[in-house]
Amino acid sequence: MKPLAALFAALVLFFACGRNTGSGIGRADPSILAEIQGIRGIDNHAHPVRPVFNGPPDREFDALPVDNMEPSSDPLIFRPNAPEVVAAEKQLYGSAVNKAAVIREKESAY
Repeated sequence: MKPLAALFAALVLFFACGRNTGSGIGRADPSILAEIQGIRGIDNHAHPVRPVFNGPPDREFDALPVDNMEPSSDPLIFRPNAPEVVAAEKQLYGSAVNKAAVIREKESAY
């Protein structure tokens, strides 16, 4: 009898949640709805690359045109020969010789 009562309670709860009382709850404010409907799917903040096959290249796909930026390199602490990186590799792998063996051994975990 208990499973039948639980099923009945679940069904009542299920149908009660979907019931519209007509009190205005769930209706969107028309001004907000108009604003949402005015949002375009592709606007000035979406930067898809335009496919050009034989035409001029598309250079307006990025918000930050990297062609005009100064060249830069990795910060010193992120370089492979940085003292912190070497110390971390020594702690993780023991030595440079063991690094390849450890990576091979734990390949599926990476």
